[in-house]
Amino acid sequence: MHLIYEGDDSYSKRLNNWKISAAVATPAAALAYFTIGSQFMWAYPMLLLPTVYQYIDSLRIRSGSYKAEA
Repeated sequence: MHLIYEGDDSYSKRLNNWKISAAVATPAAALAYFTIGSQFMWAYPMLLLPTVYQYIDSLRIRSGSYKAEA
């Protein structure tokens, strides 16, 4: 994903990073059973961890818990 999209550190652009991550991770998590099989089913939620982290980060930015951008 980094080769396709390189995120930015500015707050205004970080608000929408979770959308791009979700667009990549959701199909991968949905099709993981067919490509990897049921042996590694415990690892499927890990495909969505970057999306969850970026969503929480965008919620923090919206709530104002980060300092104002310089």
